[in-house]
Amino acid sequence: MQAFDIRLQEDLERRIVHGIACEWQNALWVLSSQDRQQMKQPLFSLQTMKNRLGCWSAAKNEITISRGFALNYPWDDVRDVLYHEMAHQYAEQVLKTSETSPHGPDFLKACHRLRPNPKASGRYKPLH
Repeated sequence: MQAFDIRLQEDLERRIVHGIACEWQNALWVLSSQDRQQMKQPLFSLQTMKNRLGCWSAAKNEITISRGFALNYPWDDVRDVLYHEMAHQYAEQVLKTSETSPHGPDFLKACHRLRPNPKASGRYKPLH
């Protein structure tokens, strides 16, 4: 029975990652075509994260979402975190930011363009 549970968990996680990739694609349509071309589709992953809901890694071109968060919160909340991480990606890939603060003016400009909740990180408390 345990092997069956593991397969179900793996299948659910694959579906969540696929959904995240689809949401990423859909979110690009608020951007100009020039900005869309500069956004490189990243890898997506679920990882065990204790103090973060999500993370953008420029070095890996990867957006990671907390596994526990993705499995235990509504999709709207997961999407908010994805959009927040996309704003980090946008600041880096489109605005070519050199900010030392991860939530500085370029990040806020990216939030204005992509329309995520800029607070959907760290100590963010989802409504659900």
